[in-house]
Amino acid sequence: MSKGVPGLPPLRPLGEEDLPRLFEIQLNEGARQLAAFVTEETKDREAYKEVAVRPIHARVAEDNAGSVRVLERNGFVRIGSEDSFAGGRQATVTALVYKLG
Repeated sequence: MSKGVPGLPPLRPLGEEDLPRLFEIQLNEGARQLAAFVTEETKDREAYKEVAVRPIHARVAEDNAGSVRVLERNGFVRIGSEDSFAGGRQATVTALVYKLG
């Protein structure tokens, strides 16, 4: 279990039963704009259910400090950066690339 943020309850481990709600959250247009690196394929419920294999890679917009902190607190290591088109913003932004496992 994650150590979490002081003053807040710790996060519980993610379970398969959480996936339907997480899928719905990631469809939110505000969340998609903040996430930046989204495609129309991320709206595919069946593809979302596929099990990820390690290593897991993550890309986050450089200006998304909250997501950077979450990745780093959960063991992701920054392995690079690149300028990429961000579908959620319809613009090119700097993406930080992370790896777990």
